[in-house]
Amino acid sequence: MFWVYLISGFIGFISLCYYGMTRTFGRWEAKGLPSIDKPTPLFGNLWKMIKGEHTPRDNAIYHHKMSKGLKYGVVYLGTEPLLYVRDPKLVKIVSLRDSEHFIDSGFIMNTIEGLEINDMGLVTAKGDVWKTARGILSPAMSSRNLKVFKQTTEEALGAVIEVTF
Repeated sequence: MFWVYLISGFIGFISLCYYGMTRTFGRWEAKGLPSIDKPTPLFGNLWKMIKGEHTPRDNAIYHHKMSKGLKYGVVYLGTEPLLYVRDPKLVKIVSLRDSEHFIDSGFIMNTIEGLEINDMGLVTAKGDVWKTARGILSPAMSSRNLKVFKQTTEEALGAVIEVTF
């Protein structure tokens, strides 16, 4: 009888752990957002990086290729869902018109979020800090200002390419 309880408890524990590792998978798909790639329990869509098959850059390129034909989709960083927007028009809407709804960017992992070097960046900022920083930086990134810097940027990049290659 002891073994029945032990095996039942073990199966229950494993089931509970599996549920905890996969509880967020499928939630957004049920609401109509397609999953770009099938997530792995606990690791989400980071499994190929963890195994060493992909670098972060390779992983991003892989998910970009997997999302071909989609305007948007869901990628899982561990058990956390991340909205992946591929359509340029939708990116513009999200980043300009609806930016107040997307305050916390989700571009940086929690493990390096608290490092001092990340304290001043717009990408890593959250909440009111992000709103303030974006308000300050937005005028500098207007199309008029970017056109002014286009030639200087092209010249600088040309010099970098010559030196590098």
